[in-house]
Amino acid sequence: MEHWRFHEYIAVSCNLDYTMPLGLLGSGPYFFKVYRGAGLQKYLEGNDCLLLLAPKEPELFLESVVHELESKRLRDPACIFDSELGSWFTCTPVYVGDSSEYSLYECDDIRPIVKVAFEGYHRGYGCLVELLVLYTKARVGVLTPSQEVVEYLLYCMERSGAGGELIDRVKRLLQAL
Repeated sequence: MEHWRFHEYIAVSCNLDYTMPLGLLGSGPYFFKVYRGAGLQKYLEGNDCLLLLAPKEPELFLESVVHELESKRLRDPACIFDSELGSWFTCTPVYVGDSSEYSLYECDDIRPIVKVAFEGYHRGYGCLVELLVLYTKARVGVLTPSQEVVEYLLYCMERSGAGGELIDRVKRLLQAL
């Protein structure tokens, strides 16, 4: 039986002007979904280069969702492929097909650019990533998250000490829904 794993990255356009959290599924070949209405969909049409950032700090997922990562960190040439941000890879996105909600791509020929030791996330950061997944799906109209799940994930972040400022930013983001 084949064992499929989920890997969390931040997809970065090769010209560094667009980022979006991205999950790759598989143990090779690796696949990812891009939901209709997501900005990444427009970028992938006709492009054959995608950078993947495996961040050391989960706050970078939030910066990517609100598109601060591009302006705060990636505009500085010294930060490009900065190991302080995490591990960097490149791949070729290959269109596989469509469903009613998303397009499916294969991330072909993944190659490391910079690899750093993974330090791991605590439970609160995992809850942050789950909240951001819910947010991005709700933003493109694929899912309406239940209030109970959102409240539990916020509670999870608070209990694990994820930080008041980070929790406040997430709450403001969720209010936009």
